Amino acid sequence: MVKINDVLEHFTLPRFGDYGAKLVMRSSLKLIDQEPFFLFNNFMDAHVPHKPTLSLGSSLTSVPLNWSSEMIDRWDVNNADSSTQYESYLKNFRELYAAFIQYLDRKLAKYISQILDSADEETTVIVTSDHGEELGLDYEDGNLGHVSGVSHSLLHVPLCIINPPDGFKKAEPFTQLDLGELISAFGNGTIEPSARELIPAERIGLGISKDGGPDNYEFWNRLERTTYDGNTRYEWDTPGGNRQYEIVGPSKEKLVDQDTEIPEEMVNCFDVDVESYKQEALSAESELSVEDSTQKRLQDLGYM
Repeated sequence: MVKINDVLEHFTLPRFGDYGAKLVMRSSLKLIDQEPFFLFNNFMDAHVPHKPTLSLGSSLTSVPLNWSSEMIDRWDVNNADSSTQYESYLKNFRELYAAFIQYLDRKLAKYISQILDSADEETTVIVTSDHGEELGLDYEDGNLGHVSGVSHSLLHVPLCIINPPDGFKKAEPFTQLDLGELISAFGNGTIEPSARELIPAERIGLGISKDGGPDNYEFWNRLERTTYDGNTRYEWDTPGGNRQYEIVGPSKEKLVDQDTEIPEEMVNCFDVDVESYKQEALSAESELSVEDSTQKRLQDLGYM
């Protein structure tokens, strides 16, 4: 079934099955043969490329079966003067993205119940994501995907902790910089990681070569940094942009000042300034080599 889906991926035909969720769940359950155990699963069903699957059914989406997110190059959307010319495409993209999230939610709920019901010892499950997604909305500057930027839509992700140890209280706000500490805490009895007043994040660049990037590669490949201070997010980059945002929803923010002064304590969350760090990254990038199979996978996922 997986190989048939791989063949269909490049045609305007729906996939028969999902993007691997059922297979990962079924296979991973067989790996749990002793306790305690640590199990890591990665589900790709909500990741591009998006196209309808027969497993979704009509109850979750009305997107035509011959539609695919690969019909339009994301860089055409991201570089457009206005996203209105792609409104029909974006409507299908958003609907299908939401459908896959809902599909995963349903499958995960059953899967987690199977894990907890079969475990003899206390078992904790963490559900999170490595990034969010921009859906071409106005407060995302019309950007689509997750190839560039440090917007709230990209950085604010779920962190669901099912069946935590007794007495556990999650630090608020929480950053994935402390995810390793959190997981270790469940094993060593230190059940309350310390909270951070300021939460930093950065994107060094596109992570793809100029040959595989957009025409205005330098702009999209800029280094961007951000620091959260409560409901305020400061953002700055290598071209010299300094912006301030106010968080107004779970994934929504509004621009408050597009030429703000970044407070020193926000900048001090990082050890090296943006220009120096970008140069270090460029030097290291020139020494990297990527295997053909890895490069092909990155192309399939829309990174190249």
